[in-house]
Amino acid sequence: MAALKAGQAGGGDKRGMQSAALLVVRKNGGYLGANDRFIDIRVYDARDPIAELERLLALHKLHFFPSEPKDLMPLTPALVARLEPILLAEPANQPEKWLKRKQGSATPEFLEALKNFMYWENYDVRVRMDGKVDRVVVDDIFKKRQG
Repeated sequence: MAALKAGQAGGGDKRGMQSAALLVVRKNGGYLGANDRFIDIRVYDARDPIAELERLLALHKLHFFPSEPKDLMPLTPALVARLEPILLAEPANQPEKWLKRKQGSATPEFLEALKNFMYWENYDVRVRMDGKVDRVVVDDIFKKRQG
């Protein structure tokens, strides 16, 4: 991203900006090690393709990069209390919800509900069952449900 921004700052393409791409290859670096495309993101038609590529890269990292140890935090009763209303109400338009009743703490039932919710929301590589949760995921969950 820094190289793309520097290139644009240095004059960029004479034809103007319309597209941008980022390809990072790493042996078995693709999803579940199925291929070598660690990052493969393309923007074909946008007013600010570098900004759009940066937005898509952030989403890619959220959904395909594992948790960083510094981002792990305990599932405290206070955090459980904030997550429970979501697990009790979702998935929307489904008769069966992730959680059947309040738990008050990170019980096995709560952890299972959170795991299923996280898979549903495509946080697959950040799912944990050890009483911790990824702060980046928690921030994204609450951001999506604010308004």
